[in-house]
Amino acid sequence: MAVQPEGTPCWADAMFSDVEGAKSFYGDVLGWTFGDASSEYGNYTQAYVD
Repeated sequence: MAVQPEGTPCWADAMFSDVEGAKSFYGDVLGWTFGDASSEYGNYTQAYVD
């Protein structure tokens, strides 16, 4: 896989039956923070790093 320049947007979709559990796990393991889900955008929860 080619190395992308720093700052290149990247995303992945994932589905969890326990969203709060997944947020807790990935927050602890990867240091992610999370935005609020919005019905306007399909109830997606966005994860952020840095």
